[in-house]
Amino acid sequence: MDEVIATEVALQELDRIQEVFDVIYDERQQQQLLPAIQAGRVSSDQEKYEIIYTLERPIELKNGDLLGALTIRSPGYTDLEYINRGYTVNVEQNGQANVDMGMIQRRTLRAVSRLSGKPSGVVDRIHRRDMRVLGAMLDFFE
Repeated sequence: MDEVIATEVALQELDRIQEVFDVIYDERQQQQLLPAIQAGRVSSDQEKYEIIYTLERPIELKNGDLLGALTIRSPGYTDLEYINRGYTVNVEQNGQANVDMGMIQRRTLRAVSRLSGKPSGVVDRIHRRDMRVLGAMLDFFE
C-alpha cells in the first residue's frame, strides 16, 4: 500500500473519524486503520457524520458497474440493536471470554450493509483486506 498521506496528517484524520463515530480506537484498530488512511482510502465528512472508504479491490456489480467506495454513516440506537442481534459472549468460570469468530464476521457484514445501504449480497463480495479495515473501523459496536 503506497503512503500518500503523512503519518501526522493520517493521525489527525483518525481523530476526526473517532469524533464522527464518537469512539476511541484501541492500538490494534489504529494499526489496521492508519495504513488505509495513509493510502488515501479513508476520509470523514464531519458535517454528515459519515466515513468514506475507498475499496482496495472494487466490486463488479451485476449490471457491470464497479463499486469502488462505501459511505458509512454514523449508527443510531436501532442500528446498533440490529447489528448486535444474536451476538453473544460466553464467559467461563475463570473469567475468560469466548466469542464465536463467525458471529464477529456476520456482525461486521451486517454493520457494513446496514450503515452503507448496500445489500448483503454486495457486501459479501468485499475482499477480506477491505473487510479487515472496515471491521476495525466498526469494531466498537459492542
